Amino acid sequence: MRRLPFLVLLLLLPLPSFAMAAPGVRSVPEWRVGDTWQYKVTTQSATGTTYGNLTIKVASDGEVRIGNATVRAYTLSGILTPWAPVNATNSRLREQVRWGPIYTIVRTTEIVEKRTLCTLRSEINISAVHYSDVTNDTELLVYSPSDGRLRFPLAPGSGWNITFNQTRTHRYPFKVITENNTLTRRYECESYESVTYKEKGYRIRCTTDGSGAETVFWFSPHYRADVRREESGSPPGTVRTYTLVRFGSAEEPSIFSSPQTVLALIFGITAAAMLAVAVMVRFLPGPLASYRARYGEKHPEPETEAAKRPPAPRGRPPAGPGPAPRSGPGRSL
Repeated sequence: MRRLPFLVLLLLLPLPSFAMAAPGVRSVPEWRVGDTWQYKVTTQSATGTTYGNLTIKVASDGEVRIGNATVRAYTLSGILTPWAPVNATNSRLREQVRWGPIYTIVRTTEIVEKRTLCTLRSEINISAVHYSDVTNDTELLVYSPSDGRLRFPLAPGSGWNITFNQTRTHRYPFKVITENNTLTRRYECESYESVTYKEKGYRIRCTTDGSGAETVFWFSPHYRADVRREESGSPPGTVRTYTLVRFGSAEEPSIFSSPQTVLALIFGITAAAMLAVAVMVRFLPGPLASYRARYGEKHPEPETEAAKRPPAPRGRPPAGPGPAPRSGPGRSL
């Protein structure tokens, strides 16, 4: 009864909150060659809504020459294709139901610095297809030092500014346009939240000074990339959304990844087996010794006198002793 007031006091105290904190991304995530992200792209504009599929893949990991410097970077290959209904089986029908008689395919090659995951260079090839006619435009974007889209560690409430020089070279079929601009972008990591019913990510807002464009993207520590991105204001009145629908992680390298390693392993196992057989033959008891150890060793029986006697020669039997002399009265002549 004396402890009852203390128990009541403990029940009245406010309970501490055990809410799950956002996982901190303190180090830069690593990509592997073969990692693939597939996005569904939705574009809403004054002319309507269009859909597409964007696939990004890590093509290589190595040293890349950017300007006068050599940096360790990833090379990403991407392709954006218009969406077509599954039931469109005819090739000509697929061309017409995508974005009309004329549709575009966008291929990109992006150089991403490994230690920051920021873009250094992006080359975009736009193919406008009208049946058998194809028109190609190429746009090259070079960022110095980088576009600064990520800065680790990521945490809600953090923010950073980045000023960089952007060189844009656009090659049309009959002309080339080159622009040099100095841009300042502001990034704010606002929160860690659910993007879909099962995906979560850091919501980062990006604004560029002097332009009405704004980009909001959600970076996922699990997928090591954006799970969603929303671009608005470029061109004005257009909203483009990228939503992750599939992620393919490259397998961890193993001893069976290289054919040379597999052959060396086979030769090593064969040599070890041959050495083991040689050791068994040389040092372990043979089958006869094992049989004797199990059933015992049989000793030969002693030779008899008859066995010691030399064998008789072949042919006429040897003459033996004559008959014994008779005793008693004999027969007279």
